[in-house]
Amino acid sequence: MPTLRSRGGTRSSGRLGLTVCFLLTGTSVAVWSARIPDVQQHVQARPAEFGLALFAGAVGALIAMHLSGRWLVRVSAPVLLKVAVTAVAVTLLGPALVDSVLALSVALFLQGFAHGSMAVAMNTCAVDVERRLARPVMSSFHSAFSVGGLAGALIGAGSTRLGVAPLLLFMAVCSAQLIVLAAVWRSLPSNVGKQRGETDKGIRLDVQRSRETRNRLLLLGSLAIAAMMCEGSVSDWCGIYLRDQLDATPRQAPVAYASYAVAMTVGRLMGDAAATRWGRQRLLRYSAAVAAVGLALAVSAVEPGLGIAGFALFGLGQACVMPQLVSLAGRAEGINAGRAVARVVGLSQVGFLVGPMVMGSVAQSMSLRIAFALTVLLSLLIAVARVPDGSLKGSADHAAGLTGPPGVTE
Repeated sequence: MPTLRSRGGTRSSGRLGLTVCFLLTGTSVAVWSARIPDVQQHVQARPAEFGLALFAGAVGALIAMHLSGRWLVRVSAPVLLKVAVTAVAVTLLGPALVDSVLALSVALFLQGFAHGSMAVAMNTCAVDVERRLARPVMSSFHSAFSVGGLAGALIGAGSTRLGVAPLLLFMAVCSAQLIVLAAVWRSLPSNVGKQRGETDKGIRLDVQRSRETRNRLLLLGSLAIAAMMCEGSVSDWCGIYLRDQLDATPRQAPVAYASYAVAMTVGRLMGDAAATRWGRQRLLRYSAAVAAVGLALAVSAVEPGLGIAGFALFGLGQACVMPQLVSLAGRAEGINAGRAVARVVGLSQVGFLVGPMVMGSVAQSMSLRIAFALTVLLSLLIAVARVPDGSLKGSADHAAGLTGPPGVTE
């Protein structure tokens, strides 16, 4: 039976409020994505102009991720989280309030900046919640984001079918999010515990520039790029692949993404139990291997059903890859957890942006099937990579059996 102290520790960890933040962020992303065509039509942007406006959002996110790592040396992650989650709700309104491509670019830059800050803040807080609870919970947070995304997609699609204007929809969603935030404000993380050996500024000066730390973050960042190149490629191209390569009907093609998204949500719901049983490194390798098998099945498919099954299997495996990479980054020795998370999350977004572009280039010069074959290799690369856990010998996580072999410090 849990003691009063343990129950109090669970209540004060901020897990509930942080889960809500992941959920609301996923909802915002999906609601905006569902109404992109309407916003493009409203500002009368040509495809190239609208592409640049969307790129402004990506630039804003990348800049915010870079700056957030620096900010988190001076301010706590919960403070940045509270500012960012409010900004995510408010900036949803921007794209529906403008009537020119230039203004839309500014609105999307601000929206991307809010989401980039939010990604770093909430993942940094999630690393600390894991440390406080002494058990894996990162996948549950990411599953909340996925559930929010599914809910947002349904809300966006429903509003389109009902003829609700984007501004009215965004105002309703923004208001609802602010109300929910007010309700759970006291449940948000209130402080982040310092790791052993940190200075007041959050950096362990004696190992700040250790080669092991730099190499570890470089490896994690590289794997994050590879993982998100696969994820971005599947998100943007799986439906087209079914249509063009497997002769899927107009009704079958969208099922590829739906099956992938649902399977990813299910995988993340199971991720924490799997991490507790196998440890983070083994779960990372197993997950990437399952993702590679799923992509291989999709690449070798000769009819839409197998392709859909392959993308679903990919989603099931891919579900736990990024949560484990983020968790491992937050445990890097010699660097503030926020800066480590910012680097890995920032690099992952580069992969998410670059992946679909690379797929398009390869598909045009060769074929989309060959392009997806390259993503199989990327998933296999993650599966065979050896990533040190970086946890303190004798720490709570190590005692709980959540780390890899002892001897690697956190």
